[in-house]
Amino acid sequence: MRNVLACTVAAVGVYADENFVSLLQTKAEVLKGTPKAEIFPNPYPSGPISHLFRKQAAQGAPCSSFECPVGYKAVTNASATCAGTPCVPTDLHTCCDWRQECSPTRTMHVANSTILRNNLGGLGPGSGDEGILLSNVFPASDLNVSLLISAVTNYKANNVTKNGIRGDFLEFNLRTNSKVTITFIFVDQNTLQPKQVPSFFMNFFDMDGMQNLYGREIITFNQADIIEDFLTPDTHVSTERSAGGTTVTYNATQWGAIEDNPTHPLSMTDLQRDRTVGLLFRSLSQFSATFRVSKQPRGWKFNGRKMMFSGSSALVCPGNAMCETMECPDGWKLRMGGEVCQGATCTVENDLNTCCKVSCGGSNFAFNQIAYNNLDNQGPESGVPSEMRFSNIRPGKDLVVTADVPPPYLPWNVVRNGPTGGGLFRINLKVDTDFSLNFKFVNSGTDVASAPFGFYFSVLDLDEQLEGKGREVVVPHGWDAYTVTPTTQVNIMQNGDAAPSFESSQKGTFEDNPENMSDLTQLQMDRAVTFMYENASTFQVTLKAVNGGDAGRNLYFGGASPIVCADDD
Repeated sequence: MRNVLACTVAAVGVYADENFVSLLQTKAEVLKGTPKAEIFPNPYPSGPISHLFRKQAAQGAPCSSFECPVGYKAVTNASATCAGTPCVPTDLHTCCDWRQECSPTRTMHVANSTILRNNLGGLGPGSGDEGILLSNVFPASDLNVSLLISAVTNYKANNVTKNGIRGDFLEFNLRTNSKVTITFIFVDQNTLQPKQVPSFFMNFFDMDGMQNLYGREIITFNQADIIEDFLTPDTHVSTERSAGGTTVTYNATQWGAIEDNPTHPLSMTDLQRDRTVGLLFRSLSQFSATFRVSKQPRGWKFNGRKMMFSGSSALVCPGNAMCETMECPDGWKLRMGGEVCQGATCTVENDLNTCCKVSCGGSNFAFNQIAYNNLDNQGPESGVPSEMRFSNIRPGKDLVVTADVPPPYLPWNVVRNGPTGGGLFRINLKVDTDFSLNFKFVNSGTDVASAPFGFYFSVLDLDEQLEGKGREVVVPHGWDAYTVTPTTQVNIMQNGDAAPSFESSQKGTFEDNPENMSDLTQLQMDRAVTFMYENASTFQVTLKAVNGGDAGRNLYFGGASPIVCADDD
């Protein structure tokens, strides 16, 4: 019994404190003379001693019960266990390894490639050598590899104008009741010689057919080229492996329409996933595949099916959220076009300019209500604050305009200051003077700056007197982008690290002054600049009238203009 006690103390190691030793000694006296098999009838005996054995020897659930998420694979260690029972998400890195093929440097892309050749099977739509040649298909790596896609058997198409990059996919058209074997060869960008690439994902999308399963899309690969294939549990694609295991064929089993085609490989509906085949290819320099479209009903005019593929997809790597789930901030609106965010959730920090654009409708400022018109105490009103204050230019917001002095604001004819109608206001400036204006959006009826928002702001009627006198110059600060017309008469002058200036170049008259922000003539747009502020509530603009001249100059201001909003709200 003393030997049993000694072994037990040694087994529990650090847990054998004085209380525990006393417990064992008591237990030993009770069990003296009892057969060992009865003392420990199973690997984990019950009673006080058993808990100490369990504390050291107990293990969590096996990692085989942990389902690795998309982009991960099970660890190769078959004995790996979770921290407890059952496995929980925090066991991810114990039970799963990241798939390196989902990393940017290992991801094949076609969306940003340049088509250097587009003449599959010699049928066009381009000319020259046969095949489709895509440049730099691993753009985040230093491989410098292009992809040459070449037909090695007779290729028949219904409409070759469909061949090429469409969004984030490469597509080619294949006539019904025909097949073609195609080689995919990775080549050095400079020499066009075959070049081996590390293992990578390629996905084949929109595997469907016509009604009644005519015109089904079918693709066959050499099994030796493939490490693993990926299909959803509810896949619409059947898999057939040859008797000798040398080839694997994927067959569409459902009919589909243009409306259910995917728009981005990293953001797909469940139906689009069900019609996608993801393949993990071995490290290689080339592979081949046979594409086939089954027959169509007798008497039908020849039709075609669109074969689509890309590199990674949400079937095999973590997907991205669609921009349509993005909540654009104040002053912005969603862009249309099916773009995706950088991650699983769209954020203002990462995806604002991808998913949203400054709203023209939110920048249609109403300058018709002016509460005070007394810029720098120069009038035309008196006895009111020394500012121009436009009320309710948009719901809940006023715009306060003040002079940043010195130098002082010197008008020639101050009665010209104020709203002119049509979403415009005007400020008069004496020639050979300059000063700066502070613009501040405030909560209506207060002096509290409003929360920053996105907006457009325009400066118009940039013109001058004869011989360049009275030249109008504006220097806005803090903007994020500006837009002028292709035929602009505004000179943009770079000033080193300082903000650029925007200067008139042509003589103007009263007759060509703008009257309505939403109805500008081409000449009026050519003499305007529209600035975009992504997130601001204050900004500054310096005004100048230089080169001498007579009297004063009038500068016009407004919100969004047709320069940037011709096709917007």
